[in-house]
Amino acid sequence: MESKSILVGLIVGLVVGGFLGFIVVPPPDVAGLEAQIEQLEQQVSALQNEKNTLQTALQAKDSEIITLYAHISQLEGKIMDLKNQIQTLTSQTNFTFIDVSFTRIEDTSLLLQYWIGRANETIIAMVMLITQDELADALIQAHNRGIEIDIIIDDDWLYSSGSEYQDLLYAGIDIRGDNRGDLMHHKVMIIDGYVVVTGSYNWSASAEDRNDENIIILKSENIAKMYMEEFNRLWAQT
Repeated sequence: MESKSILVGLIVGLVVGGFLGFIVVPPPDVAGLEAQIEQLEQQVSALQNEKNTLQTALQAKDSEIITLYAHISQLEGKIMDLKNQIQTLTSQTNFTFIDVSFTRIEDTSLLLQYWIGRANETIIAMVMLITQDELADALIQAHNRGIEIDIIIDDDWLYSSGSEYQDLLYAGIDIRGDNRGDLMHHKVMIIDGYVVVTGSYNWSASAEDRNDENIIILKSENIAKMYMEEFNRLWAQT
């Protein structure tokens, strides 16, 4: 009888405890959870949209990069074509620029003296006059070390004041006056058959110290040949 009472008491206690527990524990906030879920879904949607936007932008950049690479490839092809043209023209003319000089701001005479000193075999010159001592001295020094030198100047300047004609002639240099009647106004020097010096520069003190003159120096056998033809034409008539 006592055991039954205990058992009944336990059952009643469990039932009552369960009922009280159900009453004490509040039910879940379903509406709040749904609101949180909705917010999270909105965040997911926003992130997905951002991802799609970035992917679209990346695809556009990829397309732009591909276009730029194609353009670069075209430019490289054009550059190569231009280089080939330059090489072809260079091989045809065999032209190399060496130097340029302007009087009043540079020592053009010193540059001419330097190249006269660089001659290995020949110096051919046709200049209207030679009255500058330094250039005459450089020519005489070149002649003394075995350089073959031929020079044409205008006949009117053979015995003019300051002319270096007689000094050069007495030094053994073949220098002749152009006496055809018209002015021989060239200013050209050809060194070793391929270095050409030309410009407006007369071989005078005035050209160096007072006038605005210029020379250009280049290497070209073809250009030197054309100047030599003109020199030979005049030389034959001196």
